[in-house]
Amino acid sequence: MPELPRMIRAIAVALVTPLLLAAPATMALAESGDSLEKWLPLERSQLVRSLSEGSGIDRPTLQTLDEYVSDKRTALASNPEELKRFEKRWGETERRLKAEGTVWLLYDKMLPFWAVLAGRGEQLHSLVITVPVVNHSKEESKRAFTALSNLFEAIYPDWNEAEEWPGKSLQAAWENSPLVRKTPSDDHDSVFVRWANHGITSTTFGVPPDIVVYSITAREHCIPAHTQGNPFTRVIC
Repeated sequence: MPELPRMIRAIAVALVTPLLLAAPATMALAESGDSLEKWLPLERSQLVRSLSEGSGIDRPTLQTLDEYVSDKRTALASNPEELKRFEKRWGETERRLKAEGTVWLLYDKMLPFWAVLAGRGEQLHSLVITVPVVNHSKEESKRAFTALSNLFEAIYPDWNEAEEWPGKSLQAAWENSPLVRKTPSDDHDSVFVRWANHGITSTTFGVPPDIVVYSITAREHCIPAHTQGNPFTRVIC
C-alpha cells in the first residue's frame, strides 16, 4: 500500500502539532457512548466496485491489514532499520484496530487514491480515502473525483449536493488550513469540513496543495477531531 511521502507527512505533522498540544487524550469507545451496530449503507463489495469502476480500474488489490503487515514484515526481514520504523508505525496500529473488526486496504498503482475500510464481513462502519492530488495528472484527478462523486451519491442518495461534495469540501478545508490562512485558529477543529446525515458523518481535511483525505463513518469515535490526535497518523479509527 502506498504511504504518504515523508515530506508530506512532515508537513501534516507540522500542521496539526499546535492542535495536539492543546488536545486531551483520545476518547475511549466506552466514554463516547458509541454504538457498535452502526453501519454504512453500502456493503464492502458494493463500495469496492463503486470506487474501482469510477476510477476505471478492474481489480485493485484488497488486502486485510493483517495480511499487509505480515507481508511487509517478511519483505523487511533483512533490513532491521526499516523493519523497526515499520513496526513503530504499523505494529501498534494493527493491534489497536483489531477492536474495530477487520480493516482492509484498497490500492493499485493505477488507482488515483488509496482507501482504508473497517467493518465486519460485508458490513462497513468506516472508510478513509487519501488522495495525493499533488502527484495527479489532469486525467488522474478526473478519475479520482468521478469515483468520489459516485461514492458520495451512493452514501447520501437524498442529498442534492452529494456529487459536488468532494470538490467543495476540499476547497473549504484548504481555505481553513493554517498554511493558507497564515494565522492559527482558536477553533482546533476548523481544519475539518463536515457533513452529517442519517447517522453518517463525512469529514474532509488535508494539506494544501499536496493531499486531501475523506473520512466517512457511522461511528462517533472514528470521526477525525483534534481530541482524537493527529488525523494523518490514524489509519482509520
